[in-house]
Amino acid sequence: MCGAPVVPARGAAPPADGMRGPRLCSSVRCAYRYAAIPVSQRCKACAAPLSPASRGRGLCDTPGCAASWQQQQIANDRAASRAELQAAIARRNRSAARRGIAAAARDSYRVAIIPRNDDRSTRLPVRRRNTFLQRLRANIAVARARIAAGEDRATTTASYDAIERNGRSDAELAAEVTLMNTGCASCRGSCCQQGGDHAFNSPETVMRYLEQWPTHDDETIVSRYTGHFTPRTMSRGCVFQHTAGCALPRDLRSDICNRYYCNSIMVLRNAFQADDPVGAYFIHDGAHASRPGEFVQIAVRRAAGHDLP
Repeated sequence: MCGAPVVPARGAAPPADGMRGPRLCSSVRCAYRYAAIPVSQRCKACAAPLSPASRGRGLCDTPGCAASWQQQQIANDRAASRAELQAAIARRNRSAARRGIAAAARDSYRVAIIPRNDDRSTRLPVRRRNTFLQRLRANIAVARARIAAGEDRATTTASYDAIERNGRSDAELAAEVTLMNTGCASCRGSCCQQGGDHAFNSPETVMRYLEQWPTHDDETIVSRYTGHFTPRTMSRGCVFQHTAGCALPRDLRSDICNRYYCNSIMVLRNAFQADDPVGAYFIHDGAHASRPGEFVQIAVRRAAGHDLP
């Protein structure tokens, strides 16, 4: 505060949260001046007063403060995740007991903590339809030019069929997709909100389409997409997203729509060992944590050697 040299007190214990505290001289005046500084104007790592230039990021220019703050945040996030998972497992156990599910069977339901989309269904504006169709026509033109130039779509993106199957049997794949899609339906497509008026449609999407239907002209392609518009859509979601899910069949969706699952679902996908029954207990996070959980099990067991890479 005053520029006078300070020496840390001998034997002083570090703060409980691992962060360094302020270093002040013995002057009462400095102590009062420091106490008058708002917390928002102190370094988040060492609590030193921030210069006007440093207040935006909340960290001072002392070497190590940024690194120590980041490490502490990572540790806090991991601790919070562990606590959330333990609470979810306890909730699953209580719910299973109420349903009469034995402990041995109860543990076969892997816990998945998923988000939930709060959007409501609204009338699909003509403006949103036209914005998508304009983008689609532009992507068709680019796709045809790239195909004419001899470009192979396989060099830029992989087939979603090959990635989804990954060596698993038809029964395993069907069970896994059913389980994962149940979680997506319970979430109500939070990730689909990013689709907006473009639905992730790209030249690669059209190139894949033309591999399947090379004789279709532009108007046929546009007509196929137009036929899947619904009168109502989610208020802030993808133009093809409605309360029952995606209106597009898989062969018209983008690769990312066919392949993407959120981290919670991907963790679930990799949780099953050989001979495990395929099942999960879905609960929501955040403001929806109090909603009832859902037990889902498919009558298939995971075979050996079919784990994701």
